[in-house]
Amino acid sequence: MSHFPCTVKVPLDAYMIDFVFSDKEDGGVFDNNNTMDYHIPVSGSIVKETTMHIVHISVEMAPIAKVINIFINNFI
Repeated sequence: MSHFPCTVKVPLDAYMIDFVFSDKEDGGVFDNNNTMDYHIPVSGSIVKETTMHIVHISVEMAPIAKVINIFINNFI
């Protein structure tokens, strides 16, 4: 396994760096952490990360699950 150092200039108001890896500059094979991307917290930021509030995700996902179920039962 190899290590590749890099230096990144980060804005003062950044609290997180989000990134993916690629073997080419334009396209290629991507490593995006199973679509979750990679994240590194930034120290010394002048802002704090905002809190995310997730409410009733099961209720919001129910219509999507119903459509998928109808599709599977009728077309597959």
